[in-house]
Amino acid sequence: MSGNKTSGAADPGFTAVKEAFESNYQRNDSYRETGSALCVYYRGEPVVDIWAGYADPETSRPWASDTTACVYSTTKALTALCVAMLVDRGVFSYTDKVCEYWPAFGCSGKEETTISQLMSHQSGNPALRNAIDHDDLMNWPLICELLEAQAPYWKPGEKTGYHGWTYGFLAGELVRRTTGASIGAFLQNEIAGPLGAEAYIGLPAEKDDDAAVLLAPKGEKVIRDLTDAPDYLVAALSNPVVDPLAPNRREWRASEQAANGGFASARGLATIFAALAEGGALNGAALISKSGIEEMTQAVSTRPDVVFNFPVNWAHGVLLNIFGLYGSN
Repeated sequence: MSGNKTSGAADPGFTAVKEAFESNYQRNDSYRETGSALCVYYRGEPVVDIWAGYADPETSRPWASDTTACVYSTTKALTALCVAMLVDRGVFSYTDKVCEYWPAFGCSGKEETTISQLMSHQSGNPALRNAIDHDDLMNWPLICELLEAQAPYWKPGEKTGYHGWTYGFLAGELVRRTTGASIGAFLQNEIAGPLGAEAYIGLPAEKDDDAAVLLAPKGEKVIRDLTDAPDYLVAALSNPVVDPLAPNRREWRASEQAANGGFASARGLATIFAALAEGGALNGAALISKSGIEEMTQAVSTRPDVVFNFPVNWAHGVLLNIFGLYGSN
């Protein structure tokens, strides 16, 4: 297959989607596509499942139907689903205090933090107070110990601020303490496995050669002015500074980055979200009830997000597109 030839198929009614996908390979700017895939379900059936380009431009390894890529913050939705399924099963509720299940977390002003606040970016822990190196993010016990010991940047529930990477450790540790399974193991055993979906938090070694190699951004780097910025914002954006090429490292892929380091194929993600769109089940695999989905997607914070610096409707681990940030809803 040549680099820009589209493989897969799109139903006749979705040819415009395929054309839009292919147009990204014809751009003359820094956003010109190198390799990608797109899968769309409609009423429980896949109507678009296409891919093109290279998974590794340097070796000309073509993108394939099962190529996975680091999906960054889409990982948060997978983690949110894990938590929502535990709420649906009655393991805990969103109104419960975090310290009921993670006792050491209940200190230094975090004693009253609820799971709802944790999942909706209101817990006051958008970053660590202790300075860390980028590779420390691969040390799950260390990060959890630092989070449980620190004082929050604001009283939980008083502000909302995007917990860009801390979210994964906070929610993932809650899953681990209540199930005995890591967030990656729970995802495989309870969601991806039953659905037959290629989606991972902690990419297995045997899947390494199938993953896409990420490239550094081509455009001009935008640096946010942090002059006179509050301490939580400085920490959230600089402690640590994110390495965009880290997902190409085997040890990083293996670590369970539950906020921004998941790997999935387009088909895998679409299959999981199709199950939610169909009321919590797909192809005989039942994940969660309709009421469980409603609880997960209930808006619990609509105030301006102090990290994003604009209003965001946060539900329990997922962002609602009420303001049209991602196009029409």
